Amino acid sequence: MKKTLLVFYLCLLFITFMCLGQSEANINFVIKPQYDLASDFHEGFARIGMINPKDTNQMLFGYIDTTGQIVIPCKYLLARDFSEGLAAVFFRDEWGNGRVGYIDKKGELIYQADFKVDKFIFGWADSEQVPALSDFHNGRALIMHEGYGPVFIDTKGKVAINNKKIIKARGFSDGLAVAGIYIVQKLPGYTRSETFYGYIDIRGNFVITPQFLEAHDFSDGVALVKKDVSPKKSRFLLANELPYDIINNKGKVLKTIPRDFDTNYAEQKKFMEGMLRFQANGVYGFFDKAGNIVIKPQFKNVSNFHEGFARVEMYQDNKQVFGYINKKGELAIQGNEYILPIGKPDGDFKNGLAQIRVTKNFAYRYGFIDTTGKIVIEPVHSDIGFFSENLTRVGNVQTNSVFNKYGYIQKP
Repeated sequence: MKKTLLVFYLCLLFITFMCLGQSEANINFVIKPQYDLASDFHEGFARIGMINPKDTNQMLFGYIDTTGQIVIPCKYLLARDFSEGLAAVFFRDEWGNGRVGYIDKKGELIYQADFKVDKFIFGWADSEQVPALSDFHNGRALIMHEGYGPVFIDTKGKVAINNKKIIKARGFSDGLAVAGIYIVQKLPGYTRSETFYGYIDIRGNFVITPQFLEAHDFSDGVALVKKDVSPKKSRFLLANELPYDIINNKGKVLKTIPRDFDTNYAEQKKFMEGMLRFQANGVYGFFDKAGNIVIKPQFKNVSNFHEGFARVEMYQDNKQVFGYINKKGELAIQGNEYILPIGKPDGDFKNGLAQIRVTKNFAYRYGFIDTTGKIVIEPVHSDIGFFSENLTRVGNVQTNSVFNKYGYIQKP
């Protein structure tokens, strides 16, 4: 009996991969599937990964151009996409030590950190998450390592900001970066020690003084913050007890969002295309940058806006499906089972297209719709990226392997 079942499952697996391979056999690849991993193009380069022939448990990363030519060999243990002409990389030096730095488009190191590491991360730079690096934005990249505070370098690899008082920071956005300093306050009846956040410019000067218990990146000229009001109170207030303020890049409060409007679900706690998602009484709507409600709370769930569209959750014939609304709150694309659920960012529109997904032969298959909801690329791909520079990566399941090989197709 066990032998019969084994034969059945092997036959089923064979048929599945034969079908998958046949469904992709007629795809017109601009760059044929040959990479073990691949990213979409950024600034003319795409990051690719190839299994290390000397260690099949290890992936090595490099870069190709839009013709598929390898322009920077696969030799990095980790790598980021190019931003402002530079990319962060993690590699081992000739003595086997882990190193991090930034390379230019010739593959030359313009900056190598002087510390040794086993791994690195991106995001907040603080003592609990080190070492940390950011991509370049506004001509600055953030580097953090245990033992010294956040440091920003410029595109020449020179230290541009090294304020010893700053103990936490984020990368630049809209010309400003969140930066936190440690402050001890003597208040009536108690002494308080806390990290307060403000914003620095690309020269490292605080243009908005540290005064917030919580601060988020600027986008479209505004940011969300929670301002400390404890000196006016008889006790220390926690950040989750405070409402969000919308401030401009001068630090002026434009609007205070009442606490019964929950913005905790807002993507990265920032405005997207001038709109901020919020929840009230279990349903979702949107604020504009002035803090006015422009789409009243009415949706069970929504995504943020991308290229003028946001996904909304709805039900058809007792089935959960997703559609798209415009900035007037009108349903622009009817709900359909192939539209990706909220929480899957690939379902957002980018360069006029959004991913869709269906299940075929027990596996997900991906394609694209345009802004009218029309399917412009049939869902036949085992994996797919976003179109940038007229190309997108696609995974092609090989009939003799359970692994994807990645290539690139052209935008229709």
